[in-house]
Amino acid sequence: MTEIVKPPVVPSRLGVGPMSRHVVEAVVRAAYRHDQRLMLVASRGQIDAEELGGGYVGNWYTEAYTRFVRSIDPEGRVVLCRDHGGPWQRQVEVDKSYSEAEAMAASLASFRCDIDSGMTLLHIDVSKDAAGPAEFETALKRLVTLYAECHEHAKGRGREVAFEVGLEQQEPSIDDPANFADGLADIMRELGGAALPRPVFVVAQTGTKVVGKDNTGDFEGHGKQVHDVRAMARTCWSYGAALKVHNADYLSHARFSQLVSADIGAVNVAPEFGVLETQAILTWLRATGLRSAEEQFLELALASDAWGKWFPDGSGTDHDKAVVAGHYVFSTPEFRELKGRLDRAAHGEAGLDHAIRTTLDAHLDRYITWLRPR
Repeated sequence: MTEIVKPPVVPSRLGVGPMSRHVVEAVVRAAYRHDQRLMLVASRGQIDAEELGGGYVGNWYTEAYTRFVRSIDPEGRVVLCRDHGGPWQRQVEVDKSYSEAEAMAASLASFRCDIDSGMTLLHIDVSKDAAGPAEFETALKRLVTLYAECHEHAKGRGREVAFEVGLEQQEPSIDDPANFADGLADIMRELGGAALPRPVFVVAQTGTKVVGKDNTGDFEGHGKQVHDVRAMARTCWSYGAALKVHNADYLSHARFSQLVSADIGAVNVAPEFGVLETQAILTWLRATGLRSAEEQFLELALASDAWGKWFPDGSGTDHDKAVVAGHYVFSTPEFRELKGRLDRAAHGEAGLDHAIRTTLDAHLDRYITWLRPR
């Protein structure tokens, strides 16, 4: 008889990047509003250990960030996750040409702080090398090393930690299911040989890729595409893991629904929520006639040069660049001074914070609805 493989149980189906304090608060509200668990998936650029310089979100270090989330989430409905932890996953490690030893040590220090601070799902991303993508065998060796170190550290602290793995950088294409199966077999063999627990999530290339404010990935929901993603999801099932889709931002309902129909376990959405908050701010400024403040915010965002990650070839208008970079400046002194003036200008009317909350809540409701079982 053919073995019937059932989908694994996952901690949540939706991961959201903590792009700002507003987004963090919105995710917590949504978890209670819908009575379900949601994941906050923090990259090292967004949130990192104090000893490593922290991140750009909220002026938080990992330790302060996790304390804040728990202070507003008394029932623990939000799963605190590390997204893209690993060597050279922090830009300074690339800019300063960290050696392998330096990059591995920094990523391990980051992971240990994650564990000590209460994160319970760690994405170990070893896809990068000092000067580009890492070779598979090199990445696999690093994966097992970091996985083992994190597992032992968690055990020593008496903490339960789950893992997410992936060895390839996200590209617009869809992985070949046979090649994916071979690679995952190698990963599981090496983890098993080291007596390490299997991961909860596995990342694959599923045809999702964010450029600017669009999803330019190849996945359009055609029959073969759905078949290939489902084949990779079923391969993950055979190991007791679930397929995690990254870069699910900006997909139409039709594309998103077809992706979900392919038996994926969960999706991550991040930059879209930063852009949504920026757009909410700009809409409110225009509605209230504060054009000079609008221009000041746009100029501040554009000057940050943070748009380069989302427009790597330099394309895009100055306005679009500013919109995708807006959330990177929310914690700067310049924006906080501007925000203070805007709050005072509301004069007791529905202010900027209300506009932001309304926008974020609506979009979280949409994603949660899209992910509900039919």
